[in-house]
Amino acid sequence: NLLGNLPVFAESRGIRAGRSALRNVPAIIVAGGPSLKKNVDRLKELRKHALVLCVDTILDYLLEIGIPPHLAVTVDPSELNLRHYRKQSYTDSGVRLAFDPECFPVSHRFGDETLTYTTDKSEFFVWLDKTLGPKGSITKGGMVSQAGFYLARYWGCDPIVFLGQDLALDPDTGATHHTGAALVRKVRWVEGDRNHVDYPAVDHDEVLRREQLFWVPGAMGGEVPTVQNLFAYLRLVERDISQTQARVIDATEGGARIAGTHVMTAEDVLASIRGQSFEFEPFWDRLGRNHPASSRALDTARQEIQERLDRCLEHAARGRQLLEELNERPTDVDTIRQQLDPLRTDIFDDPVSDYFIEQTASATLFEFLKRGPADADPLRELLETRRRYTALIDATFEACKKLNQFLNPNTSPA
Repeated sequence: NLLGNLPVFAESRGIRAGRSALRNVPAIIVAGGPSLKKNVDRLKELRKHALVLCVDTILDYLLEIGIPPHLAVTVDPSELNLRHYRKQSYTDSGVRLAFDPECFPVSHRFGDETLTYTTDKSEFFVWLDKTLGPKGSITKGGMVSQAGFYLARYWGCDPIVFLGQDLALDPDTGATHHTGAALVRKVRWVEGDRNHVDYPAVDHDEVLRREQLFWVPGAMGGEVPTVQNLFAYLRLVERDISQTQARVIDATEGGARIAGTHVMTAEDVLASIRGQSFEFEPFWDRLGRNHPASSRALDTARQEIQERLDRCLEHAARGRQLLEELNERPTDVDTIRQQLDPLRTDIFDDPVSDYFIEQTASATLFEFLKRGPADADPLRELLETRRRYTALIDATFEACKKLNQFLNPNTSPA
């Protein structure tokens, strides 16, 4: 995904020119929870007074009812990301797209109206921001509404208001999302069992998995049901709020109680901000001060990635030869580590190769990270050490082969 997004990443505006530029400007984060049905009609008026960012799963629905957000946010790295965009083109919608560079590529549907950023996921993104930016960096979250929240926080918005941020199931229907959301599903209550639900697979309502049900305090009182992934996201959002200076308001009017938020209705939020207005276009123009990277810079970035991968292959080839030599004669754990630890350092001290190997050959690399039993006898420890370094070398070859095929699609794989 990242390599596929690299050209549009280079050409897109970055968030950096807007840092802290929206102090005291309200931001509305529109998520796709089932309670959105209660107050989505207030959004048309709210967008006159606040920056409106929506999650991708609810974008098409908002356009259908004639309430375009200022920005849609997308982060999903899987092909399911395409499900959020039922239109082939959004260039006439008036909506701009803010995309995570690791998302499944969809930005071409928005033409030139795209915005991007880097994240704190790894040191690789520091390199990327210097090479094709600076675009500006935010936290890497676990769900798309977090990305919207981080953008609002980065730009200094205050207050930050949630709409449709249920993080819980609809207690009446069991719906996971608003009916207009792309990936809405309905759980099936288990008769006589208050602690479990049957959760349907995407596009396969008859394929069910039984999941634990959690009952948590509701934003509007009482208890509401939620499932494990939503419960985990609830805790992540609460952590985010505890690290945020801006006032955070939950105007969902349903769903789970989010610690650290001020609970209000959308109507009361509107009444509190009606005295100020917000124009998005001047802010979008400001973001345009981030000059896009030149085609030469993009070519240089690709070339540098290729060169670093080539160096990794050289390290891996040398490591494979060393292992073969060590396997032909009696040796010990200290000798193997002494010979091969420089290989590990060469690979993982480079943020570019570290990132690509970790992302492309994670299963093989995990075999290197597994250390074996702590009480292993000397022979077992020797075998485990050989196995681990073999896995490291195999992961390097595996990642470089896949990435070379992507970077050089017309070259036959070696």
